Amino acid sequence: MKVVRLNQADFRGVAETVLRAGRPFAFEAHGNSMSPFIRDGDLVYLKPCSRYRVGDVVLSGTEHGVVLHRIVRMTSGQVVTRGDAAGREDPPVAVTDLLGRVYRLTGQGYTFHLHRPYSYLLATRLFGVRLRGSVVMRKAGKIIARVLG
Repeated sequence: MKVVRLNQADFRGVAETVLRAGRPFAFEAHGNSMSPFIRDGDLVYLKPCSRYRVGDVVLSGTEHGVVLHRIVRMTSGQVVTRGDAAGREDPPVAVTDLLGRVYRLTGQGYTFHLHRPYSYLLATRLFGVRLRGSVVMRKAGKIIARVLG
């Protein structure tokens, strides 16, 4: 895999172009705002999505660039997100500013597929409550991902 380093504006442009064209997009996460679910250095795989739900981890365009956070609340045409490790919510964004939804994570020694409903529920309910770092949970996640696809 070829590694390309982009500044925030170029990253947003590439991500937006690829996802709006209906294609999947992957990148290496930087930062800890989604820890422990997504860690610094994890590979994050996104795909375009027409319907979003509370609990989805999404890439959204903001006035400051792009943010990868979990949807915590939805109102008519607006979405509020927050990083799992963040103490406060992000300002609301329009649903049209959502670029894509995370469907797979690859980290050191694991790959987790977020196919609905089973593995998605496990990821958002179990791993979202800070159990992801456990060796037992990593092994369970691998087994479940293999069984559920």
